[in-house]
Amino acid sequence: MRIDLPIAGLVFSLGISCADAGPCSNDIELIANEMSQSDDPDSTDSRSPGAKPPHGAVRTKMRADPRFTAAMDRARSLDAEGNPACMKVVREIKNLVSD
Repeated sequence: MRIDLPIAGLVFSLGISCADAGPCSNDIELIANEMSQSDDPDSTDSRSPGAKPPHGAVRTKMRADPRFTAAMDRARSLDAEGNPACMKVVREIKNLVSD
C-alpha cells in the first residue's frame, strides 16, 4: 500500500507539468527562436531540415514591428489560458513574418 502513494503522486505531478503547456506552445517557441536567430551565416542552425528562417532584414524589421510584438503577446496569453484561439494568432504571425 505504501508503494501506491508515491506512484500516484508521480503520475499526478506528471499530469500537472504536461497541463502547463498550451496548445500553441511549440509553435510560439519555434517562432521566437527563429526570430532571435543570429544573422551570422556560420552560426549553428538547430532548425529542422527544410525549415526556412526569415531573412535577417525581415527578422530585424519584425522585431521592431508593434504588430508582431502585440501578436506574440496575444498568442502567449491565449496559450497560457489553454485557449485554442492562439492557433489563429500563430497563423497570423507566420503570415506577418512571411510577407
